[in-house]
Amino acid sequence: MFGSPLKIDNMKELEKYVLDFENDSKEDGQRKIDLWEEAFEVFCSLYQTGYGNIEIDNNLIEIHTGGWSENEELVYLLKKTAWWYKVNVIERGGGHYYLDLKRSWDKDFKHWKIIKV
Repeated sequence: MFGSPLKIDNMKELEKYVLDFENDSKEDGQRKIDLWEEAFEVFCSLYQTGYGNIEIDNNLIEIHTGGWSENEELVYLLKKTAWWYKVNVIERGGGHYYLDLKRSWDKDFKHWKIIKV
């Protein structure tokens, strides 16, 4: 599921899902929103698991970049997609992201608990 060595040109595959609120036409923006799940599939295909990892447990997703700059760049692009807007829960410094596909309103799934320490 996860990618082979990343080439910068491959990032263009993910860039086509990036929302550009200033320059996208209404139709183009809507297309990017409609394809929100596809953005994560492309992200996973490009992600370098030799340097970081993605853990998926039903609706909960953890992304750890391992400090790898290409993984960081992919997360940077993913943050600009409709997928990120729909599922982002929390991020921690050092390239750690915790996401929930069902968010907290769906009680039939387990969810992240954010506890202040």
